[in-house]
Amino acid sequence: MEVLKVSRVRVFSEVQIWAHKHLIHVVGLLLFTGLPFFSKDLFGWVAYVLGYPVALFIGGNVNSLGLEVARWLHRLAAIVLIAISAVVFFAEVPRAKKWRIWPKNVGREVRKLLDYYVHKKRVPFDKYNIGQIAWTWFVIIGIAVMIVTGLIMWFKPSMELVTVAHELHALGAALFMIGLVIHIYAAIGIPEHRPMVTAMFRTGDLPEEYLKEHHPLYYEVVRSERK
Repeated sequence: MEVLKVSRVRVFSEVQIWAHKHLIHVVGLLLFTGLPFFSKDLFGWVAYVLGYPVALFIGGNVNSLGLEVARWLHRLAAIVLIAISAVVFFAEVPRAKKWRIWPKNVGREVRKLLDYYVHKKRVPFDKYNIGQIAWTWFVIIGIAVMIVTGLIMWFKPSMELVTVAHELHALGAALFMIGLVIHIYAAIGIPEHRPMVTAMFRTGDLPEEYLKEHHPLYYEVVRSERK
């Protein structure tokens, strides 16, 4: 019996796949270790969990030790985040024209988004819809802001700057947590998005028929590049 091959299209680079995988671990560690500094009343248990094993060996106040452990793990994760961001920047900026995250008509794209998700209509999307584009820009700008404000709090050039940086850092962390919940739900909870998850984390490619149905504008670009 003849087995039909499914034609596939490369949509994500190896660097994008690599960065996405590792950002999950790094961002998760950053959020977790940042919780006790965000609110000691709500998340003091994080400091206790981190400090208890250390206190067993060297003694001392569990909560104080936990905060110190959280602080240094947070800084270590931040250094890794900076390194990942640098790799992505230098690898991907030369390909910026192919990112397709530059919306031409925001109002029209928002209406398409509503038609697709609310009214269940088949609409012509490019590689990303406006929600995915907004999330991408939020992550790019957000990571830059979090790195800058984090470095200010670490090296403390002035207390005035540290105060402002702390407020922006805390706000950014809260927005990131909300955004991540929405992003994860959209990726996993909506069935038609799941092939994109597999592509981003494993294969880097999508079936041609999937692109034709869900991202027809991008599919036309791919077809024209093949000619």
